[in-house]
Amino acid sequence: MGPELAIAAVGISAGTQIFGSIMAGREQARSEAFRAQQLDQQQKQLQIRAAQEEATRRQSLTSNLQSVEAIRAGRGLGTSPTGVAALRAIRTDEARDIRTARLNTLLGADTSGRAASVARRSASTANLAGFIGAAGALGQNAAIGFSLLPSVPATPTPTEP
Repeated sequence: MGPELAIAAVGISAGTQIFGSIMAGREQARSEAFRAQQLDQQQKQLQIRAAQEEATRRQSLTSNLQSVEAIRAGRGLGTSPTGVAALRAIRTDEARDIRTARLNTLLGADTSGRAASVARRSASTANLAGFIGAAGALGQNAAIGFSLLPSVPATPTPTEP
């Protein structure tokens, strides 16, 4: 195999490596962008779920407290200080539980949002990594190609008499 054929093979190899590196970077970027999109959607769903669960639990609390008050009134217990204090304690405890559940769900939403941000940065980095890999392949194959070139003897410079 002559040097021309070897250099052509190195050129083909370089082209293949460069193309492969760029395409791998692009594919990784697409994958990360899709993952970011899914995480953004998950964040929105969790935010909606937090609001819905809070509303449902508040409705349930109100309904339960109204039932207790109706039962107490039906039994003639009225608004005794002990009963009022007990209802207030139930309302306070349940409101705290509702807030805690809401914040836990919102924490999950926040985590999804942060993960989406990381995925977007990863997508950008993947594209850059593909081009850097392509540049590395070009440099490596250029060095191989130049090493295959036939040596040209140095031409002596004429000396003055």
